[in-house]
Amino acid sequence: MLEELQGQYSGLRWHNTFLAYKLPMKSNLIKNKEQRANFSVKAETTLMLDNMNNWDTFNIDRLNTSLIVYYHPKFLEDIGFYVQFYHGMDYYNIYFQHQINTIRFGIMTEVLRF
Repeated sequence: MLEELQGQYSGLRWHNTFLAYKLPMKSNLIKNKEQRANFSVKAETTLMLDNMNNWDTFNIDRLNTSLIVYYHPKFLEDIGFYVQFYHGMDYYNIYFQHQINTIRFGIMTEVLRF
């Protein structure tokens, strides 16, 4: 890390990810082989651990969070939709000293079959 960035940028981070894939889960009570998932959820957190901006150890600004909810409609085979919420420092590190809040909407694909 450049000396100029010490105390302004975190070089030591703890990253966690939780993924709940294909909710609701398939059930033996429903004998339908075509039962498909409706939602998936991904939650991520990053905690910046080293000295930064003279923040306290448990300052909420040290925490970056992201939540993504995927929707897999039954009427589309491999196409899905998602919405993502993000709060934290700029993830591109261009304006890393600023806290940002973003919401994204998009279209995704699981598997491409040709």
